[in-house]
Amino acid sequence: EVIIAAPGLGVNAAGAEDGLVSLSGTSAAAPFVSGALAALLSMTPGMTADEAIKILCQYANDAGAPGKDPVTGYGVLDVGRVLNRNVRGLYDVAVCTPYLHSWKNRDEDIVITTYVQNRGTEPLRHVQLRVRFDTVDQVLDFYDIEVSKTAGHDFRVAPERIRQSGTILLTCTATIDGAIDISPTDNTNKSSLSLKPEAKPKTDAR
Repeated sequence: EVIIAAPGLGVNAAGAEDGLVSLSGTSAAAPFVSGALAALLSMTPGMTADEAIKILCQYANDAGAPGKDPVTGYGVLDVGRVLNRNVRGLYDVAVCTPYLHSWKNRDEDIVITTYVQNRGTEPLRHVQLRVRFDTVDQVLDFYDIEVSKTAGHDFRVAPERIRQSGTILLTCTATIDGAIDISPTDNTNKSSLSLKPEAKPKTDAR
């Protein structure tokens, strides 16, 4: 079972004769988590290993399905959030990559969840998420999002609509009402939805 995820593709590490080697896989990802745990334990005398693991999970960046999921666990490790967890007055809403639900019946609608996460240290009383789905604009309002929690909305789209358009664009932009976002670079996500020739949906997000 996956508890937490970390970077694991094309990670640069020390190589022979002061060079660098590129690593991929769990062997590349695990040291990030080990190092974060070691730093947290060394900075917090008396903290147990279980308490440190809980903190890493609590301040992970949600990915995949909203909340804990089998693929990424509680999300992707974020050492910065862990180290700043006790700094008050940090407001940060992040737009997560939309989640494409399993699609088994080609005659059923495709379900996509758009969602945001509170990655600051203060509750977010009001967040607006502007979603442009193909040519349709919609504004969603979320209230009282606690630290590290997510809020989202499901969109349904008929496969025939995608076949006619070829590719449907999905742009999500979030803003915090009444506060300055400390990290506006993660406030927008642009994705595209298309169908492979075998009629299976796929998403491309950046």
